[in-house]
Amino acid sequence: MRADKVAFLGILGASGQLGDLAQAIAIRDAVTATGLDSDVVIANAVIDMLGKCRSAELAREYFDSIEWKDVISWNSMMGAYIQLGQPDRALELYDQMALKPDDATFVAALGACALLELLDRGRAVYERAVRHGYGSHLLVATAAVNMYGKCGRCAEEGRTAFDAIGPDKDTICWTNMISAYAQYGHPREAMHLLWRMEQEGFKPNLATFVALVEACSQLGALEIGGMIYARVVASRLDSDPILGTGILHMYAKFGNVAEAANVFEKLSLNGDIITWNCMLMAHAQHGSGMEVLRLYQEMVVQGLQPSDITFVAILCACSHLGAWEKGHEHFRFMKWDFGIDPTAEHFGCVVDLLGRSGRVKDAESLIESMPVYPGSVVWKVLLSACKLHGNVELAAKAGALASELEPYDHCTYVMLSNVFSAREASLNT
Repeated sequence: MRADKVAFLGILGASGQLGDLAQAIAIRDAVTATGLDSDVVIANAVIDMLGKCRSAELAREYFDSIEWKDVISWNSMMGAYIQLGQPDRALELYDQMALKPDDATFVAALGACALLELLDRGRAVYERAVRHGYGSHLLVATAAVNMYGKCGRCAEEGRTAFDAIGPDKDTICWTNMISAYAQYGHPREAMHLLWRMEQEGFKPNLATFVALVEACSQLGALEIGGMIYARVVASRLDSDPILGTGILHMYAKFGNVAEAANVFEKLSLNGDIITWNCMLMAHAQHGSGMEVLRLYQEMVVQGLQPSDITFVAILCACSHLGAWEKGHEHFRFMKWDFGIDPTAEHFGCVVDLLGRSGRVKDAESLIESMPVYPGSVVWKVLLSACKLHGNVELAAKAGALASELEPYDHCTYVMLSNVFSAREASLNT
């Protein structure tokens, strides 16, 4: 191999890692000037570099200019498209490819199908991979497991691809299969696979536990969730903000706010706004309004910028506390101090604040002047306030508008019925 070719391969690889597009263009031009662009190995490295520098257009332009493409050329271009969030174009290229595909071709195509959630297409790609002898290849089968997991309730097909690998599985493969089981309603199978994974000498990683915690949160599997958390602590991963926030959310969803707070204490210094919002919402949804306001002040002291969800929690807390003035103050600060435009959810919280304070007419006026579409939920909040304070006329209006927007929601009719029943009972006493 020529010395200048070796040098350029090193330069192209380093430039791709740096991600500097201007520098990459200069290197591409230098390759052309030396005549090395006719070498397919160099040309493939240029495509890879341009893709890593986030220019799908320049990478494709260079790809099209290559006279004698090999399978790596096609794979490099497909990989660039996937890396740059254009999996549909990667699949178009896969369809156009006349050369015999290799393992990297199938990995790229399966990855594109996973991102687009194209189950039938992904199934066809994997079946073709099997016909070409790649069905048990570690990377191809792992990509198939991931695709089946992302595309729907296909745990059985994913398990077939998983089992085809034999003894050559790695941690990523185990994690993808566990994630597929966890995501689609098989938490016990996921736990059993975790046990098998460890029996075969593989240590679960962060992604493995994130998948399991998310599944338990969705399915309400408290017992299994507790077992997983114990394993997380034993693995010393409980201070990771992503995993920790997932565990926090799981306990909050189960109603165990005390345990959620314990998890939060380990995360508060490293946690981001998502972690703090999760804890704020947990307290708000379980009636700990004062704790929400205390945590918010602590969050501000730590220099974290509140988000729209932060103010949903604060307004909800103020509503439960009956603290109209405090809630209204935060509602104004949200826009004035932090530039956050209120959504229908924020307005719904303020409507609830007004309603709980007995100011149902003010709540009605607020809804009618909202700059965003209220939706049925906001009208149902007003209906609930009318039920609380016995305002039958306004309840009828709120109920009619809510049922018009969401005619199949029986809760609206039940609340209306209760309002009228209460009114009738009061007239008969």
